[in-house]
Amino acid sequence: MKNTGTQLKLQRIINNVQNFKPIKEGVNRKHLEFISVMENGYRDLKRLGIEQEIKTSMTEKKLPEDIKNYWAKIVNSDANPADRANKFPT
Repeated sequence: MKNTGTQLKLQRIINNVQNFKPIKEGVNRKHLEFISVMENGYRDLKRLGIEQEIKTSMTEKKLPEDIKNYWAKIVNSDANPADRANKFPT
């Protein structure tokens, strides 16, 4: 980590994700709010060059079970071009 400002920004992003209450199935408005939190956080991390700091497990905990299962199926598919070790590539 480069400096205190970067550390503070990272901590703010982590807090935003961790403080977001888990989403219940069928509450679409909350899905959109969570996507916004994640997109904004990722964009800030990318700007700082530390986008790898985002943790998949941290986001999975917030998803409703049906979305989590659907996402896991796609991510683990042999047809998925994403790197299994880095779900948020640069």
